[in-house]
Amino acid sequence: MKCYRKILRIPWTARRTNQNILQELGMTERQLLKNIKQLKMKYFGHVVRHSNLEKLCLEGAVEGRRGRGRPRRRWTQDISDWLGFSVREARLSILAQDRDGFRSAVNIFYHGPDTIIGIIQKPYSHYKIRLYVSSRSNVSTLMTPSLRSQWVAVLDSGVQDYLNIVLSSVTSEPCWLLSIFLTSVLAVLVVVEVVVVLVIVVVVVVVVVVVVVVVVVVVVVVVVVLVVVVVVIVVVVVVVEAVVVVVVLVVVVVVVVIVVIVVVVVTEM
Repeated sequence: MKCYRKILRIPWTARRTNQNILQELGMTERQLLKNIKQLKMKYFGHVVRHSNLEKLCLEGAVEGRRGRGRPRRRWTQDISDWLGFSVREARLSILAQDRDGFRSAVNIFYHGPDTIIGIIQKPYSHYKIRLYVSSRSNVSTLMTPSLRSQWVAVLDSGVQDYLNIVLSSVTSEPCWLLSIFLTSVLAVLVVVEVVVVLVIVVVVVVVVVVVVVVVVVVVVVVVVVLVVVVVVIVVVVVVVEAVVVVVVLVVVVVVVVIVVIVVVVVTEM
């Protein structure tokens, strides 16, 4: 609101509330903050493309004393805060050289149907968010790998959530080679995993078959032993009975013979 009061040339002595000014502008405080941020970001990109006194002022390198007002704060610090990560001014200046890419980065911070907020609010969406850089620029050769690989965007001024943005349009050939290599490694790992699973299944099946065969053999042996024991017992019983019968017959015969002899002897006398 302080910036807009200066833009509208409202003196500090005017007793006008922020709500009153917002109603006259027909804007909400969030929209106002969005416009201020966009203006500061665009002015930053405009200034860093030049080498003059404005750039020195922007970087906070002007010497002197500040007797009143808030402490000196560089615009570049605000830019770094909005981006969500610390970055040197030289890198930001390199990014700003590509006007189309830098303006795309500025516009992607805020609400809208095609921005980060609009995409994330769609449930179960799997969009690949890209920051497109102009093909005419030489950003791909000037930008450092860390900045080329990701940008961290502040989704809302009141929410400290961050999102990695991949600059897919400035990927180079080594990245494609790395992607092919990683894909090949992943395929090999999948094949190895399938082979290991098949080997484990085969081993389990073989173990189960061996266990079943061993159990069947043990059962058969036990049954055979039981049958042999029963047969032996039956044979022994039969033999014992036969011996008993023979002994009884012999005893009976002997007794009969003795009786006959006695009778004969008695009659002769």
